[in-house]
Amino acid sequence: MSTDPLIVSYNDSTIYQSDINILKQSNQWLNDSIISFYLEWLKDGNDNNNNNNNNNNNNKIPNDVLLLSPSVVFCCSFVESEQEIQLMFEQPLSLKSRELIFFPFNDNRDPNIIGGGSHWSLLIFVKSLNKFIYYDSINRFNSNDATFIISKFKFLLSSSQQSTINNLKELLINQKTPQQENGYDCGLYVLSIIEELIKLIKENEEKNLENKISYKDLLLSKSTNDFLFKEISPIYIKDKRIEILDIILKLKK
Repeated sequence: MSTDPLIVSYNDSTIYQSDINILKQSNQWLNDSIISFYLEWLKDGNDNNNNNNNNNNNNKIPNDVLLLSPSVVFCCSFVESEQEIQLMFEQPLSLKSRELIFFPFNDNRDPNIIGGGSHWSLLIFVKSLNKFIYYDSINRFNSNDATFIISKFKFLLSSSQQSTINNLKELLINQKTPQQENGYDCGLYVLSIIEELIKLIKENEEKNLENKISYKDLLLSKSTNDFLFKEISPIYIKDKRIEILDIILKLKK
């Protein structure tokens, strides 16, 4: 009998008992498996306004938006060239056709340590901007790792932009981010920012059925940033950990 039994398999994610143990403790750092699970949950149109385990095709995220799993981002960190990344992931993920790509990442640079690192952050590639928006719940803790990730995905930029890059930091927009009050809730902040932004995207799409939504304007607007600060509080984050655990346990049944 396995010492770490499988609890739930959901789309491309798996949750084991050790992941459940992490969620049950309020002071534990989220690992790749938990983050991947919740991203799969959000992809299916579930959020804290539509919290059920029935797929709702009408509520799924738009086709031009991609939530990358942290394992894919981690894998790409150790691929030698951008060309290799394109060969590996362009066909299954249609990277270059996406308008928005979310990159959850951490500061693990050791390919021999799976699930390593000490801090999660978020990059969002915005095609209409030809830039990456960077969210970090501990000021700019992972800014060097953010530019490292960007170096692997420069092929997403327009050809004219690629030819004029002098410094990768020119491609980084540091976005003001709700700040954590401890050393372990970073993953929950990343998931919460993704979830709230996805909700805003879907709400704006519903209001503007005939006109294509401007992701650039939405993500950079003061109202969006104010909304994130209003919604994502320490209490919200504490509840999010409980909510994710509750979803998994319900799926187990």
